[in-house]
Amino acid sequence: MKNNILLFIGLMLARTAFPQSNPDIKIIPQPQSIHVFKGSLVLKEPVAIIADDDLMDRAIQIRRYLEPPTGFIISMNPDNAAGSIIELKLCNELEYLGEEGYKLEVTEEKVNVTAFHSNGIFWGIQSLRQLLPKEIMREAKVKDIQWVIPCLSIEDKPRFRWRGLMIDYSRTFWNKRHTKRIIYVLAW
Repeated sequence: MKNNILLFIGLMLARTAFPQSNPDIKIIPQPQSIHVFKGSLVLKEPVAIIADDDLMDRAIQIRRYLEPPTGFIISMNPDNAAGSIIELKLCNELEYLGEEGYKLEVTEEKVNVTAFHSNGIFWGIQSLRQLLPKEIMREAKVKDIQWVIPCLSIEDKPRFRWRGLMIDYSRTFWNKRHTKRIIYVLAW
């Protein structure tokens, strides 16, 4: 009986040691904090990306990710932004998240990706891509699909300073193409 109580207490402590997430939200690596709200943003034309001059390379990057599969023509920093809005901004108040930390907020009106450094914006964009339907990874236009993003708030930063992957060729004999694909996936 005493062992069962100790086991139960140990499991409860272990449960609190790791971040919890909504089972419907699947982001790799799992963010440190996810708060899901009711509603969703349906990405539809017109789509506008609003970014400071310092973040134009990240804005172009997200446009390159979204335009082919959606078929939308995405405008950059329009005078009158309407429709679906994706806003990228740097914020000195988020210094506690470090260079690669970010805050991603999705409401029914817009997406905000905020970070202390542009590297954090990059990781926020990667999380945003994972929130969209899997067809967002296609390089050709996908028909008959709604680009729905759940309303949520994510705050994340790397748990470890370095990222890595060990490829064990003694047990898995992959060809050159497969190895390059693994390296590509690890890079983002």
